Amino acid sequence: MWLESLRTILALAVIRNLGIIQFDIISAYLYGTLKKGIYMEQLEGYIAPGKKDWVCHLRKGPYRLVRAGGTWNEELNAHMRGVYGSSHISSNLRRNLLGEQHFAAAGFWVDYCVAKGSGKELANLSKSVDAKYGITGPGEVV
Repeated sequence: MWLESLRTILALAVIRNLGIIQFDIISAYLYGTLKKGIYMEQLEGYIAPGKKDWVCHLRKGPYRLVRAGGTWNEELNAHMRGVYGSSHISSNLRRNLLGEQHFAAAGFWVDYCVAKGSGKELANLSKSVDAKYGITGPGEVV
């Protein structure tokens, strides 16, 4: 999420007197599935007995892998499209507009989310992400 997106979310929330929440997604990088084969040597201390010369085929992207962020972003985008349809402002700022009373917009920065909207829609957003991935620290922005 760009700083401008965060500022927009917060400014619109204040102007329209909407609720604001934040939460972290648990182990976000491990949800993205790598599309191309990536292989690595076994780590010291974790070498399988009798398989010293074997290599590991990665299916999920570990934290510092260059492709891990992109695969996690694709996974999150697919989930948000599945829940809210294809109506989104940008790849970083998603929205669901059901009318003046039911609105939610969320900005994601890797595994951190700041969202604004009506109480019902904010609850639906956090429940949806929590059910799929698990979240920690849901609450008001401080």
